[in-house]
This record gives sequence, structure tokens and C-alpha cells, in this order.
Amino acid sequence: PKGGTCGKHPVSPHALTGNSSKIITLYDLAGHEKYLKTTVLGMTRSLPDYACVVISANNGIQRMTKEHIGLCLALKLPFFIVVTRIDSAPPNIRQETNANILKLLRLPNVKKLPYPIRKEDDVLVSAKNLRSDRICPIFEVSNVTGQGITDLMHFINILPLRKNWNELLTQPKEMVIDSTFFVAGVGTVVGGIVTQGVFRVNDAVLLGPNGLGGFRTTHIKSIHVKGVETTEVEAGNDAALCLKKEKRSNIRKGNVLLCPTSCLLYTSPSPRDS
Repeated sequence: PKGGTCGKHPVSPHALTGNSSKIITLYDLAGHEKYLKTTVLGMTRSLPDYACVVISANNGIQRMTKEHIGLCLALKLPFFIVVTRIDSAPPNIRQETNANILKLLRLPNVKKLPYPIRKEDDVLVSAKNLRSDRICPIFEVSNVTGQGITDLMHFINILPLRKNWNELLTQPKEMVIDSTFFVAGVGTVVGGIVTQGVFRVNDAVLLGPNGLGGFRTTHIKSIHVKGVETTEVEAGNDAALCLKKEKRSNIRKGNVLLCPTSCLLYTSPSPRDS
């Protein structure tokens, strides 16, 4: 049901965000090799704080598991491992999977300290130290029996932000556009991460660059964050902004919205460099 459910009663996005002390955004990325480009895009455009590598206790480490861990290492993105389906894995297979995970993390090109979660204190210690990108917490869970789920949810809840977004609130506003769409009766909407400053409804902003490196002025008609309409959005949030009198065809992924006072210099390559 839209907006999720709480018992038998549907919960609207507005009620969910209004009654929450903390909101955590999860991006479910593809594990199949066919969709590796989509996974890379998701890991780079969403500016995640951490990554969760899910491994089946039955199937163990696959080739794409190593690829995804390699991406985390290349992006210097701290990650933790969740071993699932422990209820259906034979004890010897489960032990083999855990042994292979420990072996993988200790490889010279990975150099992570495996930190299996056994008790409540392990959850607190791992959450506090994961940001340093030296350890790799390992959770074993079962969605059938519920084993390990409480520890995993507690761990995710107490993870600290890696980036201090408060320092960027006073910077000139900036948003990187990674999606565009048209809503009938509303207009052209752009989505992306606000990387600096604060955007407000009716703000005049610069949109670009175009093919010649130029920018044009546009205005923000409305703002939505987590499906809820708001009057402003701060740095660190994934937002959807409706722009006044803009055609979707004139906006591309990779464009940015900037403060009108921002000054950017674009240089074209010299013919001699061609």
C-alpha cells in the first residue's frame, strides 16, 4: 500500500516523516552482473554514508560479491556484511561461508578487520568505529526466525553520519540533477542530492550548463522531500524540485542548480589539444 502500513492502518509519507526522530534512506541496488552499471550509478549519485553487502549463507561468496566489495574499496565507502538465510543453511555450509568471508576481508588488497556481531556491545562498538573504514561488521540474520534482525536494525539506527552537512548549510546553494520527469498538471520536475546550501520555494536559481557552458535563470515552483511537500530543503537531502516554465527536453542528467551569485569558469579544449 502507498505510504506503507502500520498494523492495518496505512501511514502517509507526511505522518511517517512527522512522527520520526530519525529517517534513514536505503537504496536497494542490483546484484546481478547485467545491472552493474546501475549499481555503480546508485553508489555514486546518492552519496551514501555506508554500504551493506548481502551474502546468502547457502550460496556463499559469488564473483559479483567481490565486484561490489571492490567498488566499496574504490569509492572508500565503509561497508558491513549481512549473511542471510542462516535458518536454511546446513551448519557446515554456514561455517564455510563465514570462513570464506573472513578470508576475503583479510586479503592484502582489502585489509579489513572482520568484526562478527555476537552481542549487544558488539553492535555499539562496530557502529562507533565503522566510520573509520578499518573494520567490517558481520551480521548473521534470518527473516524467517527473526534471528539477528534486532541487532541489525539497532546498528543501522545508531550509525553516525560520515559527512558534516551542517557545515555546508551556509555555503552557496548547489544541487546535482540525476533525474528528470514531467508531472501532468505540475510541470517539469528534477531530482537529485542537495550538496550545499538551502533551496526554498520561489528561489531564483541558475540551471546549466548547456551545450555552450552557459547557465540560465529559473525559479523553484515547489519542493518535495521523501514524498512530502515542503517549503525548503537543506544540504544532504535527496529532493524533487518543480521548476517554473522549463521543458524537460532542455534539462539533462549532470546539470546543476546553483545560487545566482555563484561564479563558474568553463574552458574549452584548445584546437592544438585535439
